[in-house]
Amino acid sequence: TTGILTLHKDSGVLTEDIIADVVVNVEHVLHMDPAKTVTVRLVFKNAENNIGYKLANGGTIVLDSDLNLSGPLEIDDPDVAVTLDLNGYTIKSVYDDPDYSAAIMVRNGKLIINDSKGTGVVNGGGNIAVWAGRGDAANAGEIYIHGGTFTTADDSECIYAINKGKVFIDGGTFSTGALSDSFAEPQHAVLNLNNNGELGAKIVVSGGFFKNFNPADNVSESTTWREANPNQFVAEGYKVVQSGDKYMVVKEDVGGVATDNATLDTAINNAQNG
Repeated sequence: TTGILTLHKDSGVLTEDIIADVVVNVEHVLHMDPAKTVTVRLVFKNAENNIGYKLANGGTIVLDSDLNLSGPLEIDDPDVAVTLDLNGYTIKSVYDDPDYSAAIMVRNGKLIINDSKGTGVVNGGGNIAVWAGRGDAANAGEIYIHGGTFTTADDSECIYAINKGKVFIDGGTFSTGALSDSFAEPQHAVLNLNNNGELGAKIVVSGGFFKNFNPADNVSESTTWREANPNQFVAEGYKVVQSGDKYMVVKEDVGGVATDNATLDTAINNAQNG
């Protein structure tokens, strides 16, 4: 990736050897103050392995450590496709955004989320965990979730789609930290569309585990939307199996599902404790 660096002539800190160790080359001089400083744009080594570089240019990201975020992991290019493997690690928002933000945001482009180790977490903290389509009405970010645990620390939405953004879920566990009173009646805002998806936003569920939230029977959207979408967020050909406050989405032709088994309990509890 590239960066901006201002070198102070009398600092005595940055030497040519130190700069050469992390920089491929100085792209060009942006500003020079003959008396004191020079500002240059730098091109860093191994840029193709940088998370920010891949979010901007596409590619596969495999986490090798936990990430505490001071801003969202964001894609905003319709031509960019990124695959993110949580690889058992945790992505967590550790900031408060007065404009309401997210741990992962896809304004435009495509993001696929996997978790090869089965213990990966996306925690929105006091923000949304995953947000598709933010910004202009034409924004059409797409997110495909195949695994991982997704949660928030408060009543923020876990999964949110706006404008023409779309989220497709066939695996993972989902919860929020507290009830929200932003709906016709209090509920956990695990899945939510902006304005009933009037511009084309969608959330489609064909798998996964949900805590305190039935993706086929909730009040996230208006009465009119629910009447027009009797299965709500659940894809055609799928159904919800319930065990207490836990809900699992499976194919309609799957029978004999043991909803009180340890696998279901563990998966949902991971979301609550993430």
